[in-house]
Amino acid sequence: MKFPTLVPDEVCTSECVIYRTEGLNLDGSKKQVEIFSGKCFHSMKTNQKLNAFKKF
Repeated sequence: MKFPTLVPDEVCTSECVIYRTEGLNLDGSKKQVEIFSGKCFHSMKTNQKLNAFKKF
């Protein structure tokens, strides 16, 4: 089953890697398995910035 593309590939500019922890390494630390590596759509422009006087 193929899902429709919600965001075109041209606007996907941010590199992103998603990991999942699965099991343990030999030293007892958690093993991280990469489940996605590619470009995604993420914008920080929607954040509102306040100055010292709490004004926009």
